[in-house]
Amino acid sequence: MLLQGVGLPFYIRWEVVRMKFDFKDLMAFGMFILALLTFILKISQ
Repeated sequence: MLLQGVGLPFYIRWEVVRMKFDFKDLMAFGMFILALLTFILKISQ
């Protein structure tokens, strides 16, 4: 789990270098950010 957390940013960075984002990737990333923000807001209340 820890190794996965460390390796993930490098993998994402490599993916960005390898090819440009298409709309599907942007949507997935946007949904991830939205879920993360919602989670943080619920925790902080």
